[in-house]
Amino acid sequence: MAADGGSGAPRRPRSLRTPSPRNRLSPSPPRASRLGAMRIRPAGPEDLDAVERLGGDFAAETGWPRRPIDAAVRAALAAGTSGALRLFLAEDDAGTPIAFASACAVTDLTDGRGAILSDVYVVPSARRTGVGRALVEAVAADVRAAGGEWLLWHVGADAAGAQAFYRRVGAALRTELAVMSRKL
Repeated sequence: MAADGGSGAPRRPRSLRTPSPRNRLSPSPPRASRLGAMRIRPAGPEDLDAVERLGGDFAAETGWPRRPIDAAVRAALAAGTSGALRLFLAEDDAGTPIAFASACAVTDLTDGRGAILSDVYVVPSARRTGVGRALVEAVAADVRAAGGEWLLWHVGADAAGAQAFYRRVGAALRTELAVMSRKL
């Protein structure tokens, strides 16, 4: 998990910064996008219905199994961004949730602190308006404020649109890695 953008050479972290004392749970002020005004904010327990709806839409589009929100995710939402799960919502100018991003904070023995960006989903009508970029930047700012130095994520080898989006937000393809998983 090198944080060097894909050069392949392991990078040892410099000194880890002290987390920012500002309240990371405060919502961002509305920002302009090609969609109009939008607001990015951490999701909380009051957002369970919206998160479940957006997650269901995401699962339907990707063909992944739809999973109900379990007790661990409910607890993480109650904790806000103080726990390992980082979950952010984007709302349009009417306050309707239109996108989410989730990440999990991790500490790696060789690369230090960072996060794995697990999901970014934007409703089709809001795509290519800057919402996805704003969500990724919100996650990155939150991880950086907690002392993290990198984001890592995986994307389907055949998901050309998603790969193009991630390149536009500054990601580099890591060809020296193979993703492996094991069902438990």
